Amino acid sequence: MARGDELTVDVIELDDDRRLRVVLPDGYHRGDRSYPVIYVLDERWSLGAVADCSVMLGMQRLMPKVICVGIGYQDESLAVVSERRGGDYTPTDWPFPAFTSIRGTHPSGGAPATIDRLIDRIVPLVEARYRADAGDRVLFGHSLSGLCAAWCFLTRPGTFHRYLLSSPSIWWHERVAMTLPLPAVEAGTRLFLTAGGDERGSSSGVFEAGEAFAERLIEAGHDASFRELPGELHHSTIGASVSAGLRALYRTS
Repeated sequence: MARGDELTVDVIELDDDRRLRVVLPDGYHRGDRSYPVIYVLDERWSLGAVADCSVMLGMQRLMPKVICVGIGYQDESLAVVSERRGGDYTPTDWPFPAFTSIRGTHPSGGAPATIDRLIDRIVPLVEARYRADAGDRVLFGHSLSGLCAAWCFLTRPGTFHRYLLSSPSIWWHERVAMTLPLPAVEAGTRLFLTAGGDERGSSSGVFEAGEAFAERLIEAGHDASFRELPGELHHSTIGASVSAGLRALYRTS
């Protein structure tokens, strides 16, 4: 898309068959201000929802204009992405349950390396190339990438200031994420978790595990909340989570 007053999309190909798709806000090229950045795991099917919703909520003054960075793969076919994300977003070596339909061509347990790549390579790259506000970073993930985002909060706190976890797969490996110690409460860090109402009682237990994780955060004093999305299924929670979550993360009261 041509640079000018409209939204600009940049594509950055990384040297490990991954890519970044960067959506710059309207007016970016007209000034010199810095913008919060939303880092979107699962770029293939989440970036559009996050970028579009951010524009509309910004028009309503419900959140600031933001830069959106989708983290994905150069091969964006759904079959390839589904397998690669299974390996990249799971934090431990554990067999993929049948209900995930993931064959395991990319072994599980890659989340720590994914988080290291995100924090040590991608964030510095984005902040070197764009006018990014290093004091306002948001991390979004859905399902397994929501688990990865939660793992990032648990194991490398301090890099991101707002976390939006849509139907996060806290159920993974017998809720292993629930066994990790919570980081210290840090002012300015906020988490918002969701699950679809129609996910209650599912074979994965995604609703119950996500709700339990949020309750643990709240009891420990973290600025966290959980919202049920009535009538939503696992794959339909992204849009509703983004709308509700960004408003909650940027609420002023």
